[in-house]
Amino acid sequence: MTSGGNLKLLEPMSSAAQAAVHDAEIDCAVLDLNLHGESALPVAEWLMGSGKPFSIATGYGSGAIPDRFKVVPRIEKPFDPPALLELVGHLSGVRTNDQAV
Repeated sequence: MTSGGNLKLLEPMSSAAQAAVHDAEIDCAVLDLNLHGESALPVAEWLMGSGKPFSIATGYGSGAIPDRFKVVPRIEKPFDPPALLELVGHLSGVRTNDQAV
C-alpha cells in the first residue's frame, strides 16, 4: 500500500499526443510497449524527451526493448501488485510500505 501521496491512474495512452495532453498530470508512467497490438514507443520517446520517469512492462524480455530504452527500469509480466506499487513508488518518490524509496 502506498502512503504519503496520492496516486491517480490515467487511462491507457498509445500516442505521444495523448500523453502531452495529460502532461501536467503525469508524474511517472509504466508502459506496456505492445498493448493490444499498438506500440507505445512514441509515448516512451515523449516521456524520455520530457524527462518524466517511466518503466517498461513487458512479457517479451529485454531483447524486445530498443537499445535506447535499455536504461529504463523494467518490470516483467506477469507481475504482482505489490511489485508494481513498489515500482511506481520508486518512480514517483512516494513512500511504500513505510519505507522511503
